[in-house]
Amino acid sequence: MTIGNGADSRIYRTVDGGKTWTETFRNTEPTAFYDCLDFKGSHGLALSDPVGGKFRIASTSNGGKSWKVLPNDGMPAALEGEFAFAGSGVHGAEL
Repeated sequence: MTIGNGADSRIYRTVDGGKTWTETFRNTEPTAFYDCLDFKGSHGLALSDPVGGKFRIASTSNGGKSWKVLPNDGMPAALEGEFAFAGSGVHGAEL
């Protein structure tokens, strides 16, 4: 995963131990900033800082071959100043 505003947030996939990589997701929302992801088996979630006051989540169920941004209907509003944490090598909660 590369992080950053807009199209700088991307997800890549490898099937050969990192020798080659294929881009499988490129953020199209200019104000989104995807900064963390986690997998359990073939299911994965990527989290963006809030957009329009709500966190944004992209999901895959095929090992990262394709991603879709989930609707935020029902997502509670982020608290003022609330953002996600981007940390290299930090393992979060299990999915």
